[in-house]
Formats: sequence, structure tokens, C-alpha cells
Amino acid sequence: MSKRIAYVDADSLIYAAASVAQLAYYEVGNELFKSLVDAREHCHAIGMSEENIEEYFYPKGKWCAVGALRSLMKKCTLDDFGSKLADAYIFVVSVPDAEGKTWREHAYPDYKETRRHKKSPLWRRFLLNHMKEKYGAAYVEGWEADDIVTTMAYMTEACPLTPVVVHIDKDLDQIPGLHWNWKNAQAYEVTPYDAEYARQWQVLAGDAIDNITGLPGLGDKGATDLLADSGPFLADLVLAAFIDRADLDAHAKALALVTMRKDAPVEDMEVLLFDNDLDAIGEPRLFTELVGGAL
Repeated sequence: MSKRIAYVDADSLIYAAASVAQLAYYEVGNELFKSLVDAREHCHAIGMSEENIEEYFYPKGKWCAVGALRSLMKKCTLDDFGSKLADAYIFVVSVPDAEGKTWREHAYPDYKETRRHKKSPLWRRFLLNHMKEKYGAAYVEGWEADDIVTTMAYMTEACPLTPVVVHIDKDLDQIPGLHWNWKNAQAYEVTPYDAEYARQWQVLAGDAIDNITGLPGLGDKGATDLLADSGPFLADLVLAAFIDRADLDAHAKALALVTMRKDAPVEDMEVLLFDNDLDAIGEPRLFTELVGGAL
């Protein structure tokens, strides 16, 4: 049996840990509330718009954030029976370029526009740097972690290693193979059919969270119905038949934004392997050397 190497999308770990390490409260007029639900209910009760809710955060100690992060990282290394998930682990993070953007934001300035009003957890940047400095997190400036993980997973197919994709991001379900959802403690297999279905469905339906518009008038149900009739590998052919109702520019944009890239420039990227106890295995190595030597 070949050795397993786990590629961990650590962006969600950082966000979750930073969120745990802060206290939130919400202000409506002169009233303070500990939960957003209570603040919203108060707005409804007095006939006030939810836009009047002011959100504030008070940080706990940074070592609370570090402890939360390490705890979540451990959840990525053990299966639901307490056994090791893989023989080695690489943590991957998103790092913007010198302009503070990723390639998607350069290509499509309105990408994730709907998220920009949302306040980032206070310790998020600190934990990102902590992941890079203490755990040698792999990154390529200007590239998102999911593109890097996708590229690494596909490159691993050419060597005697079995990749395990560790994440809670639906976009990474475009990668065929073994997956581990650390939040639900669930392992599952993604077939090539499943992977292409996930990609095509997201392109057709769109993604409001990332401000990606699908085909006008289609929606979740329409995307599901179209793929049920055609199958994901024929979806583009089916769209061509309905060219009069399809907004092809919107489709092309969604396709570019949704599709996980397999060409992130990881060849000269240094990576650091970790074991189940989160202890480093040797010194940093080039990724191409690592997969070429099969650990």
C-alpha cells in the first residue's frame, strides 16, 4: 500500500481559530446584545432595519488563538477512530501578492465583493504569519490555497503516493480521490464523475458568497435539473443548444472563477512535512523533490 500525504487547506483553520479567540457584541441604538440573533430580533421588534446593527469585537489573548489553531490542526491528522489519517501532512495557506490581491481579484475585480464589508477576525493575520513561520505553511503569493492544493494533488498522481485532501471547502470537491472533512470528522471518496459534477453545478448555479453569477434564471434547481438530464461531461454541449437563453459571458466568467487551477507554480515552492503530533519531519524541501522522491 502506498504512503498517504495529506494536503490541508489551512485557510479555514485560521479563520475558525481566530473567530474562537474573540468576543463579539452587537449594538442597536443604546442597547447591547451578545448575539447577532438577539440584535436582529430587537430590530424587528422596534421596527428598525438590521442595517442599524453595529458589530464590535474584543480579542482574547493571542495564545488563545494559537491554542485553538493547534487544536484544529490536530483534527486534520486523525480519523474518526483516532488513527492517523496520513503518513505526512502539508499545510497550505492563501497569501495575496504585493497589491493585496489574488489572480482572481486581478482578473475579476468584483470577485468576493460581497465579503468585503464583513470584518475579518482580529487574530487572522497573526495566525496566518504563525502558520508560515512555525509550521512552514506552503504558499505562492497571489494564489489561493485551494488552487495550490489542487495542483499538488494532481501532481502527486504521477508518483507512488496517495493524496488526501483535508478541507471543508466545497470547491475542493473538484479533486477526485480521498477527502477528509475535519469539521464533520468524515472521510469520503470523490469520483471523477463527482468532481466534474461539483464543478459544473457551481458554474451553472453560481455562488452568492463569492459574488459569482451563474446562468441567469437557472438557480440551484435549474442547475440540478440540467445536469440530471445531460450529466456533467455533456453540460457544455447542452448549453450550446440553448445559446439563445444563456448569457455566455457570465458562463465564461463563472467557469474561470469556479474551476480549481492545476497549474499553480509550485515547482520551486518549499514545503515542510509534519507527522500526527505536528512535529516537523526533516528540513524544508522543494515540492517537486518531495513527490519525486515519494517521501
